[in-house]
Amino acid sequence: MPQTSTRVRPTTQTYAIIHGLAEGSFISRNLRQALATAGFQPAAEQVADIIITHSGGFFALPKHSKAKLFLHINPSYWPGKPLYKSTREKITYDFRLHRQRHQLKQWWLSSGANLIYMLNIRHGLRMLAGVAHRKSRFTHLPKSNHIFVRTHRDNYCDPYALLKAIGNKHTYLTLAGHHDDCWREPEPYVRLMQSLRQS
Repeated sequence: MPQTSTRVRPTTQTYAIIHGLAEGSFISRNLRQALATAGFQPAAEQVADIIITHSGGFFALPKHSKAKLFLHINPSYWPGKPLYKSTREKITYDFRLHRQRHQLKQWWLSSGANLIYMLNIRHGLRMLAGVAHRKSRFTHLPKSNHIFVRTHRDNYCDPYALLKAIGNKHTYLTLAGHHDDCWREPEPYVRLMQSLRQS
């Protein structure tokens, strides 16, 4: 008598990305492609199972969400460090990296996209409202599982200040890389999401 498999396939999970300042769908295309390959589907912020924030996107969380998991990648939180200094350091690093990899064309394309997304005033104002109350943002997060990821090299996120802000309420992880590596090399972040889906 033939046996039928009882293995249950994991249910499809949905996600939404909340980009940082001067970011958008062109910048996150590699991450979205990797998520699609892994079986995740995009959805609106209000109904997504998982919300991924990057950089200043942490300060633009939706007022209402059904997400079971929030993955905060390199939130812009470095008290006392001017934003222009962090931005200058990031641009310098990105240029040197792309020049070393002989990818200056990609750097110009990404930089052009950054400038265009910078004109998204609505998104900028949404983040600004959260930045104005950044200290209380950590104590008034939606009730869910929040994981904060900070890369070894990040010009916008002070790990000590972040750890102090989240305390022992949420999970803190460190990954190799730089501020925008979730866009360039998204595989570690997708694997993290897969492991959380299966746990």
